[in-house]
Order: sequence, then structure tokens, then C-alpha cells
Amino acid sequence: MQANYFLRFLSTASILGIVTTSFFLTLFILINWVAPDLLILGQ
Repeated sequence: MQANYFLRFLSTASILGIVTTSFFLTLFILINWVAPDLLILGQ
């Protein structure tokens, strides 16, 4: 029972990580495409 819960937690965490990474990557590409000056000023 404990191992099953742990595996479910691991799969949920990995899915969350993939979704979060793809979301921020898409956001970064969109900002870089629409307003590259913002990234230059942000550095």
C-alpha cells in the first residue's frame, strides 16, 4: 500500500515537473519572440 502511494506520488510529481517546464519554456519563447527587448533589459 505504501509503495503504491509512493509510485503514484512520483508519477504525479514527474508529470507536474514536465508540465511546469514546458509552460515556462513556452512562456520564455513567446516573450523572446514578441518582446526580445524585455529579456535584454531584464539581465
